[in-house]
Formats: sequence, structure tokens, C-alpha cells
Amino acid sequence: MQPQDRKLASRSYPRSGQAPSVPFGLVLVLIPAVLLASAVSAAGQGACTLSQVSVTASGISFNASVDVGGARVAYSSTGEPVPGGNPDGSSEIFLATIGGGTVQITSSGSPGSFAPSLSADGTRIAFVSEADLTGGNADLNRELFLWESGVGISQLTSSAAPAQVAGPSISADGTRVAFSTQADLAGGNADLNTEVFLWQEGVGFTQVTDTTAPGGASVPDLSGNGQRIAFASENDLVPGANADGNVELFLWDQTTGFSQLTDTALPFTNVNPSIDLDGTRISFQRGLTGPGNAELWIWDQATGLTQVTSALDGSSGPSSVSGTGDRVAFDFNGDPLGSNADGNGEIFLLDGGTLSQVTVTPGPSGSGAPAITATGQRIAFLSSLDLVGMNPEGNQEIYLADCGAPPVTAIPTLVPGALVALILLLAIAGLAAVRW
Repeated sequence: MQPQDRKLASRSYPRSGQAPSVPFGLVLVLIPAVLLASAVSAAGQGACTLSQVSVTASGISFNASVDVGGARVAYSSTGEPVPGGNPDGSSEIFLATIGGGTVQITSSGSPGSFAPSLSADGTRIAFVSEADLTGGNADLNRELFLWESGVGISQLTSSAAPAQVAGPSISADGTRVAFSTQADLAGGNADLNTEVFLWQEGVGFTQVTDTTAPGGASVPDLSGNGQRIAFASENDLVPGANADGNVELFLWDQTTGFSQLTDTALPFTNVNPSIDLDGTRISFQRGLTGPGNAELWIWDQATGLTQVTSALDGSSGPSSVSGTGDRVAFDFNGDPLGSNADGNGEIFLLDGGTLSQVTVTPGPSGSGAPAITATGQRIAFLSSLDLVGMNPEGNQEIYLADCGAPPVTAIPTLVPGALVALILLLAIAGLAAVRW
């Protein structure tokens, strides 16, 4: 059974000075709780602090991926974040340690290496390359590679054109990688269709999907625990659920198999999923096959589908969900908060039920492609604007926004006497207010 869609297009977000109406008889009882909630909420919000991760004189930087807390950022660049390290301007993989410098992981030559996916501790990077980095890719096909700190680079796939690896997504511990390819890596893809595969250290390859043309399976995202994969497909993987062959969102669980999460019809498509640590929350784009807006949606295992954005004047780009699923970063050129009147592409952060705008930039270019940390505190993204005074050339660079730790509601520790006094005070205040 498909989860029921719950459209929240008319949801409004509270602005400063607005408050819900509360009966006066409850005000005195609620004041302490309201003050505590306000303090907790304020501690987890506020303006984000921006810093520039990549610094280049030319070229572009893209494909940012972050470790668990944002101390390390992997990305692709055609520039020279490490001076003199990329003179031919090919796409290479770099790893920046915030406050500790940048190292160049690959020296590929044209066309290069790209699409890095960084493990939680920042010691492993899965990526794609068309270079012969280890002596096993003489035909320069697009293959899957793994870099490990202190070990170096290993080539994981070996295939021939037209098969190409795309979209690697690494587990938190770095021992599993989900990706898509047309290659027959496990003996079950003789028709060379685009399928989702899972590589596991010490095990090898598992073919997750088995589809038929003209459909396929693509854009996989692996849960942090390595147990679930979210992906898009036009095929009927849950028999009878996708008979019209539309592009739907699916979830594969290594124990229970496939679930179809969306059920739409043309012209709608469901793509670019981002999955949390345990695979119970997924953000994704629902768009149109032709011109039109794409919107941000969230699937939750407990509550089903929720539409987050609904704008006639804007479109939502790819999103990234935190490890707990409580925070979602996404790029959007609409104006849901009244702070983006120029319709520029900006980074937004959904924190529980609160939406905030992370970047405020002038047109015509903007910011996009966010990657949020598992902790939900930091967001790496790209921009060609001079956001912190280090990009006067206007190159496309990688930036990092620190938006503070998500709020955690904690029960105050009180000594027994203070606890009794607080209970009596609330009781007396409540009775007095009700009698009044």
C-alpha cells in the first residue's frame, strides 16, 4: 500500500511579532514552558556563519561531500585549490580539512575524476574517474574508485564502454558503496541496462535492481548504516504498483526488499533522493518532464509523504537530509519567507517545522547543491559569488555554512526542594488563573 500524500502547500511560517492565541486562564501555567521552549529554539537557530572552503583563481569547484560534523569536505575542482597541483585544469578530487589545509587526492588528467562521497570519519572517499589511476583502467572507462587515508586509491569496478559508473554513495563507515552502472558486475545484467549495485568490502558486488529498457534505476543514495538505498526508477519493481512506467521513488531494504514510495502519473517525476542514517526519512524532488517547477518533498516511514515547497515563482533543486532526518538543506529560487524577492538561487534550511534562508545573494547567479552533515550543523554548497570577501574573481567555489547544532529539548536538573517548589508554584498559578 502506498503512503498517503499529505500536501502542505498552504503552510505558513510564524514571523516575528506573531503568536497563537492562548486563553488567559492558561497563560500563567504556560509561561515557564513557553520560556523554556523559546530558549531552546533560539539556541538552535539564528544566522549561519559562512566560510570559503575552496580558493581558486580559475576553474570551477563542485560535488561537495561532508564528513559527520563538517570538519572535512571532499569536492571536485577544475581549478588549483592546491597551488600547482592541477595545471591542466582537469576535474580532480580534493579533500579540505577545515582549519588544516587541502590535499589533492587524484591527478587524473582530462577528463578527470568527480562525484566524491565522503565517509563519516573523513578517511574514505568513493568517487568516479575516467583515468587509469591504479593501472587497471587502460580503456579510460568511467569506473568506481575508493581512496582510503594511509592506503591510497583502489579501483573497485572494471567494465567496458558503453557501461559507465554514476552516483556513488558511501556508507558512514566507508565499507559499502551504492552506485548505478550498465555493467554486468554480478552476472545478472546481461542486457546491460542501468541498474543499482552495492559494493561491500570483503563481499564484492550485489545487483540490487533488475530492470528492463527503456526504464532503469538511477540516482541511488545509501543510508548511513548501509542497510537501505533510495533510488528512482521507471520500472514496476513492486508488481502492479508502477504499471504506467512513471519515474517513481523506491526504497530497497536488504532484509525486506523493495517498497515504492511515490505513485504519480505523467508529467510528474520523482528524483534525487537523499536518505538519512537509518533510512526512515528521505527528501527528494518532484518535478515535471517538461517546463515547470520542481518542489521539495519528504517521505517519512511513520507519516508518509509531505510537500514542503509550493511556489508558482520558484523551483526547488537537489536536497540533502541530516543523519537524524530532522534537518533538510535545499536550494530554491522561490521566495517562501519574503527574503528572496529577486528570485535568486539560495540555500534554505528546514529544521523540524521551521524554515530559514541560509544565503542571501544578488542575482543573476546564486548558491546551490547543498550537502548537510549528519549532525545537521554544517552545510557545504557551491556559489560563484564573493560571499566572504575571498572570491573577487567570481569563480564557482565551495562554501561552508555553520548553522549551529539542532536544538535539543532537555529537562532541567533540579534539586528535590526546588522541584517541589516549582510544582507548587505552577499549581497555585494555574488555579489562580482559572478562578480569575
